[in-house]
Amino acid sequence: MITRLTNRTVRHYYKEGEILIRIAGWEEVYTCFYRIIKVTSRTITLKELKHIKHADAGWCAIHIMPSEEFAKDANELLLRVDLAKEQSGGEPNVDFFKRKTLPLTPVPPHTPEYFNRFYRWDGTPQYYSWYG
Repeated sequence: MITRLTNRTVRHYYKEGEILIRIAGWEEVYTCFYRIIKVTSRTITLKELKHIKHADAGWCAIHIMPSEEFAKDANELLLRVDLAKEQSGGEPNVDFFKRKTLPLTPVPPHTPEYFNRFYRWDGTPQYYSWYG
């Protein structure tokens, strides 16, 4: 169900320091952690965190947790929060600003432009897998 969120701002839902996750993949599951470093009335700015191994999860798979350190060469990511729609958990949709024109070159996988959904991290170890 889609509900219109009225008289709210992004600051009502997100606070600086919170961690969001982005999970992408099918046979390989990529999980990235991001810390919110700035919040405005309509946007949030994130920076990717390093992850640390929490436990083995089988062949070419582990469970990971976020580190306190930012990832090497991590850029700040500006995201727009769509206050007109809710995700199934009752939070607003979080999307990257959409470009008016698509790039001529394909967007590489495992980049925020390719997988553009973010979710609030629940504090549990997250699954991460890759091919050997």
